[in-house]
Amino acid sequence: MQWPVRANYNQTELPSKLQEVLTKTESVAFLVVQNDSILAEHYWDGYTDSTLSNSFSMAKSITTMLTQIAIQKGILQGWHQK
Repeated sequence: MQWPVRANYNQTELPSKLQEVLTKTESVAFLVVQNDSILAEHYWDGYTDSTLSNSFSMAKSITTMLTQIAIQKGILQGWHQK
């Protein structure tokens, strides 16, 4: 399944500070999803949208977002609940 892309897909340049961080951390891919579609995606070092790579940072970010949603919905009592 492919995600839809927004009408203004990749039309906003990444801020220079963000580019610096991505370069310093040797990132190979950067993806921005807004609501239900892709707003921007950038790749470096020969990577593409179909290159396989690890998702360590992405997985941590998604886990954090889902945990916060669960707290807001009352499914979890807070960040310290086991």
